[in-house]
Amino acid sequence: MKFMQKTILKYKLSLAFFVLLGVFATSCRNQQPLAVSQNIEPEIMETSEVSRFPQSVQMAIDYAFLVGMRQLIIEDYVSALNTFFEVLSIDNQHAPAHFQISRIRLMQGQFSEAEIHAERAWRLSPNNKFYLRHLAEIYRHNNRLTHALSSYERLITLDPRNEDLYLLEMANLNLMLRRPMETLRILNLLEERHGVSEELSMQKISIFQALGQEAGIRNELEKLIREFPNDPRFFVLLGDFNIQTGRPDEAFDNFQKALSLDPEDPYVRLALVEHYQLRGDTTSMLEQLVLALENPRLDIDVKVAIMIHLLQVSEGKENIYRMLDAILSAHPNEPKALALYADFLLRHDRYEEARDKYRKVVALDDTQWLVWEALLITNLMVLDTTGLVQDGKAALERFPEQPLVYYIIGTGYHLKRDYVMAMQFLEQAAALAESNPRLLAQVHSDLGNIYHFLGDHERSDRNFRKALELEPENYIALNNFSYFLALRRENLEEAEQMSLFVVQRNPTNSTFLDTHAWVLFKQGRFDDARVIMELAIEFGGYEHAIILEQYGDILWKTGDKERALEQWKKAQAMEYAGSSQFLDEKIQTRTWIGN
Repeated sequence: MKFMQKTILKYKLSLAFFVLLGVFATSCRNQQPLAVSQNIEPEIMETSEVSRFPQSVQMAIDYAFLVGMRQLIIEDYVSALNTFFEVLSIDNQHAPAHFQISRIRLMQGQFSEAEIHAERAWRLSPNNKFYLRHLAEIYRHNNRLTHALSSYERLITLDPRNEDLYLLEMANLNLMLRRPMETLRILNLLEERHGVSEELSMQKISIFQALGQEAGIRNELEKLIREFPNDPRFFVLLGDFNIQTGRPDEAFDNFQKALSLDPEDPYVRLALVEHYQLRGDTTSMLEQLVLALENPRLDIDVKVAIMIHLLQVSEGKENIYRMLDAILSAHPNEPKALALYADFLLRHDRYEEARDKYRKVVALDDTQWLVWEALLITNLMVLDTTGLVQDGKAALERFPEQPLVYYIIGTGYHLKRDYVMAMQFLEQAAALAESNPRLLAQVHSDLGNIYHFLGDHERSDRNFRKALELEPENYIALNNFSYFLALRRENLEEAEQMSLFVVQRNPTNSTFLDTHAWVLFKQGRFDDARVIMELAIEFGGYEHAIILEQYGDILWKTGDKERALEQWKKAQAMEYAGSSQFLDEKIQTRTWIGN
């Protein structure tokens, strides 16, 4: 697969990466330098060779400089800077003071002044390699690349023992100056001195890639294979290059050779995935992909990246599950693997299985809020009241500032009909959810329900109104508010407006139709209520005991008493009644009873 090129950066020749190395860069500030060892002896602090001052004055200068060095060592940079400037006020040709001022200014980000003092230090002591190297680094930082290049050229003469290090710096500067051929010349010179190395060859390959010189790339890859015949990585690189240049058969031979050297190398398997995809051999492609995914040597982050891509482009659920199983077999206790599997299950509405895997994730790593959030939501989807409360309280210990946690726990208690506990947690959720209007609206809507069941109608109404201020088209809040008003025979005109608004936008929702019919019933408009309630029955209301009971009530009020009794008996026969306290008495007395 093409996307596999991104997963085997350990081997791949990425054009974007090579360009980023700066072959045609216009500025050095954002360039990554070629790898250069920092194993260069530390700076030495020289003093003036011949004193130009009386002994007493020279002693004062030397003492002041030593004080500045002590201040520098304890990182009192302001005092050190002032002390070094005091030295210069006596001896403005004191090279070590200029050098230390330059170092401090560089650290402070004052690059222009750092350059001024670095130049003065070097000009006062032109044979000090440390001053010159410091100056070269500042030149490069300040994008004065030709000056930096000249400085490294001088350093080669001044410090021949570290010539190779300076040559690498010069190669990097030539890249920045858009002089790829000069860079190649330096790299070839280093290779002649020290032999073939992966580092030098890969740097040359990057240049050939940017120049579009395929022959140069092939030559370097084949050279690496000759030099390191037992390293499978270079066969994979050559194979990938052969795919890019239209030589699939040669690429296959390269991959097979790599596999013979290391049959357990997952990156070879990923290279073969791309090979078989190009050939249209889906079966072999999937086989190689599964072999790569079930290999513990392939990093879990690479596997996650592969699966995220597949989840975006693939519709084949069975193949996805096969791959997820392969990952989990290699990493049975890896939170990322379990979370990935759970996410896929959640995506396909397999909530209970997803919940179980999310629980394993938080047992292994309880620091990831998004995983806790997913666990709480899956509990909500399956109405696991115990899980809502228990998992919610476990999440609360880790994330006490998250309003969703309080909402979930409150919802769990609501479903358990423990309205006092539900109210307490939902009120806490409301206090924390000010920055989340959508959640806050849901919390106030649920508090409207809770306070209704607690008999506190004033607070119930107030919370419904708060919810509707935040979300004027919150159909659940509108429906429940209008229904509770109807039950209390209060504000029936407002209740009718709200329930009508809802059914006009949800004309096939049996619950909403039932509420509107009940509001009309409470207004004494029995014939209108019957028309709406029969629509509710048509659209599934016959599955709900409370709707059947209320349909019977309306039939009774419209004179159809036999059919009313029939609907009451249907409601009573349901396993989960959900009906009113008067249902049995209605059937026994064959009479409507209600408020």
